Amino acid sequence: MKKSQIGQVGEQIASEYLSKKNYTLVQQNYRTRHGEIDLIFTHPSGHWVFIEVKHYQPTNWVHPLETITSHKINSFIKTAMLFLSTQKPPHRDSQFDLISIQNNRVHHHYENIISPYST
Repeated sequence: MKKSQIGQVGEQIASEYLSKKNYTLVQQNYRTRHGEIDLIFTHPSGHWVFIEVKHYQPTNWVHPLETITSHKINSFIKTAMLFLSTQKPPHRDSQFDLISIQNNRVHHHYENIISPYST
């Protein structure tokens, strides 16, 4: 399976997982010149949730939080801010989460992995 296909499968698994927890999918693969956000949901309480999905094969495991570099954080925040600027109301609470997928299931959902004011 190609890397892009593995990513798509992981995003689908994460999306189904969050939907079962009453999150609402807003957009998948939101791209800007700054980067991409895999999934954008609204939390059951109403705030935005920006999701990075990491899908690992059993032979290629690193801790998911190790993949979140300062460059990734900056890209993630700038992309989220551009998304938020297009929404009404534009300023609503938000959080940045990471979901790791292993063996085609959610391995862990890391909530609030970065502050939106980290840049």
